[in-house]
Amino acid sequence: MVGMVRRRLEDLVWWRALNGLPEPWPNITSLLAREEPKDGYWFGGRHGDFTPWNMRRHGGLLWIFDWELASAMAPAAEDLVRFVLAAQLWSRNRSVISGVNAVLRVARAEGIELPAIALVLANWKVEKQAWYEYQVDEMAAALMCLRGQGNV
Repeated sequence: MVGMVRRRLEDLVWWRALNGLPEPWPNITSLLAREEPKDGYWFGGRHGDFTPWNMRRHGGLLWIFDWELASAMAPAAEDLVRFVLAAQLWSRNRSVISGVNAVLRVARAEGIELPAIALVLANWKVEKQAWYEYQVDEMAAALMCLRGQGNV
């Protein structure tokens, strides 16, 4: 994968910030540690606010704008997760659990496994991403609930 690197959890500065947080974070961190590939999770560039309202078609091209949250090193699935959640939660005014369900459906179709989604949420929790900060705990709880029900 071009521009992508593997990173072990122990090498991530923000990973330690999840210690001591209340549920659902102990379950999320246990899942991530248990499922971590031997050479680490994929990281790479992100737009950071990859949503339907930050793109336009013009002259046969897709223009993507609003890059102030861009980063060179983020969990690989971040833009996909943000796009699907934005489309579900804000464009269609749905519940957090339906948004997380939609992310899981799209991720499954793309061959992305549950730990990669959990890694995105853990990163958002630590980064305190502005418009998801108040819902990231609920998203993580929904993810673990769906996992417990065998829906993932």
